[in-house]
Amino acid sequence: MSNFCIPSKSKPINEQLLKSVFPADIKDRNYRTLKYDPKPYTSILVGCLPFPNQQQSLIESLLNQLLLHYTMPNVLSLYNFHRFGLITFLHAPVIARIICGFPYVHDLHFFHRSNQHLSLLFHTLFEVDLLSDRIPFSYNSFEPEIPELEKVAHEEHLKDAGFSTDGLYAMMIKPRKVVEIDSKSDLYIKFPERNYRHMKQWEKRKFEEEKDANEFVTLEQQNALIGLAFWLEITGKIARTQVVDQKLREILGVENFSYFGDGVKANDVSPQLFFDAFSEFRTMLEEGIMEDELQDFRQRLFKDNVTADYVD
Repeated sequence: MSNFCIPSKSKPINEQLLKSVFPADIKDRNYRTLKYDPKPYTSILVGCLPFPNQQQSLIESLLNQLLLHYTMPNVLSLYNFHRFGLITFLHAPVIARIICGFPYVHDLHFFHRSNQHLSLLFHTLFEVDLLSDRIPFSYNSFEPEIPELEKVAHEEHLKDAGFSTDGLYAMMIKPRKVVEIDSKSDLYIKFPERNYRHMKQWEKRKFEEEKDANEFVTLEQQNALIGLAFWLEITGKIARTQVVDQKLREILGVENFSYFGDGVKANDVSPQLFFDAFSEFRTMLEEGIMEDELQDFRQRLFKDNVTADYVD
């Protein structure tokens, strides 16, 4: 995947479908209507898609829908209904691509840097658990049986890292309760526990009087999250052999600036170090020559999100 933000993954969700999946509570004081509010417990969806391209599409949709939920609260997204968990089963190349940039994973560096940076963004937004560690479920464990792959990307590298290409791996994915964006400025996002979108007007007025200021995502938090995704995307495109500070000076249009050190190449800088550097470069992205590109990045994510068909 060449870019983090994919317009087709940021389309509105099918509200009727979600209402049929998640349980309803009678919340109207006159018991006339059903309202869909987050529960104190977590709903778990369990499902499996047979082919890698379908699985990758699912992961991309989860990421884009959560970005949509945090940065465009007036657009209906998958996460307006619940902070739900998903248990799914993935082929080795797909699951390895998801975790290749996680801070505690050190044997999957053969993936392109852009994949590693996308992985780190996913780790920032989601709790991810490998339920069977690196032990796969055989294809014949599923009904109907999962077809074997004719060709496996990075097969030898995956085997060297302990992955089998003869089965699927169980993974649980759930949005984090707190998303850390910029640790140096203590900037973070809390997953909204109440659904403002579905409140009646009198409920909204009452809620506005009582609400915690940290309960909903502020404009600063929205901009910072988009900025972080943009930062990880552009730094993920720096070639391994390029000198990082030199390339950043070129990208940002600044002179005599040094952060990573003279002669330090991208191959020597981990995705986590790029993440940590975001606080230093955030203002340059928002106010410098990259401002227009940052806006293009935002528009690319949310292009036609109101009038488009539903997300897959």
